[in-house]
Amino acid sequence: MTLKQNLQQLRDALKILQQAQNKTNKTVLTDFKSQQTNALKTTIENSLAAIEKELQNTGITTEHISAFRKATTIDEKLAAVDALSELVATLPDDNEHFTIPSISFPAEIRDEMNADIRELKKCFANECYRSTAILCGRLLETALHRRYFEVAGNDLLEKSPGMGLGNLIARIEEKGIKLDPGLTNQIHLINQVRIYSVHKKQESFNPTKMQAQAIILYTIDVLKRLAERG
Repeated sequence: MTLKQNLQQLRDALKILQQAQNKTNKTVLTDFKSQQTNALKTTIENSLAAIEKELQNTGITTEHISAFRKATTIDEKLAAVDALSELVATLPDDNEHFTIPSISFPAEIRDEMNADIRELKKCFANECYRSTAILCGRLLETALHRRYFEVAGNDLLEKSPGMGLGNLIARIEEKGIKLDPGLTNQIHLINQVRIYSVHKKQESFNPTKMQAQAIILYTIDVLKRLAERG
């Protein structure tokens, strides 16, 4: 669920619990005797954990979460949820930053590229951010190999299948195709994130949601410019 959906679920659970406690004249959020209130408590705790995790990717401070935990009545907890919801309402929708436009890929790689983009969307939606970075690198690799084939007539995937993106860019430029320096910098950045996501390092690398969004943006920009023969 999204951050906004988790906040709504938390609010709904609190209101149901409030109604149940009003019937028994209880006002303090500490008595969970019935099966129903135990289930609500679990929902509240799960929603709160999911919200805290999502907040790490937004830049919003956790002061309202602290206020929620310190509150002793449901009204106080609802007030903390409402305050946090007002901040979250100012955030863009989850997919706004990386809407993937239609790109006219060469017919020879079109199906493969579109299949990777569909998988990329699924990985991001399911918070598989390392897989997102890996697929971005794969998309670039396919597009650059195709670009080299167009200018050189040689298929490096057959002759040098393990060639890195840096060497591939150098080969393309040797054929007189000068890529914009900003474009090559983006490619190198995406490639570095891909390498850290694929290969085991001393410290594990786990891209954040915002980092994954940035890599997707860079990747789509590179693909568009390559398709336009940038």
